[in-house]
Amino acid sequence: MKKAVSFICILVFTFCILKSYAQKITEPSLILQSLNISLKAALKQNDTGSTSRDGMDISLCAFDFKTNVVHFAGANRPMWIVRKGNAELEINEFLPDKIAIGGLTEDFQVFKQHSVPFFKGDVIYLFSDGFPDQFGGTKGKKLMTKNFKEALLSIQHLHMADQEKELEKLFEDWKTGYEQVDDVLVLGVRV
Repeated sequence: MKKAVSFICILVFTFCILKSYAQKITEPSLILQSLNISLKAALKQNDTGSTSRDGMDISLCAFDFKTNVVHFAGANRPMWIVRKGNAELEINEFLPDKIAIGGLTEDFQVFKQHSVPFFKGDVIYLFSDGFPDQFGGTKGKKLMTKNFKEALLSIQHLHMADQEKELEKLFEDWKTGYEQVDDVLVLGVRV
């Protein structure tokens, strides 16, 4: 059943993106609102007697290259921007709304939108919880967000394709002997 729900989530997301594009809607917060309503309808979550409480976590951003601003909205998933601070690299975290798409979320949930300037050399990351939540290591514990942040900071000198290889290696080395517990997606964009 979980795979069927994941497939439905992908279809509904694709539909909402195409619909937003056709209507010239580029605001991530508005797209998440549409996605929430559409997913609840697809899974019949408002029907009397429905027991479906499945939902999804997502982060979504839109780049405006004319103003050098990234617009971000999230449902339980943040956006991180790695940039050079005063003396060293730092991760700026932009928090999502602590609510999922679908499930018990109200039909007309409003999602907060962050509009953040970006600068040449910044790296923007969106990711699922699968990487930091993976069990492994010598004690069979989760990798954790703190270690994921440290890994990202340690590979900033690399090209994006090489960062991908390093993250894949870290993940595989970490989970050795343990089954993968969730989907894993890490999306990084250097601007």
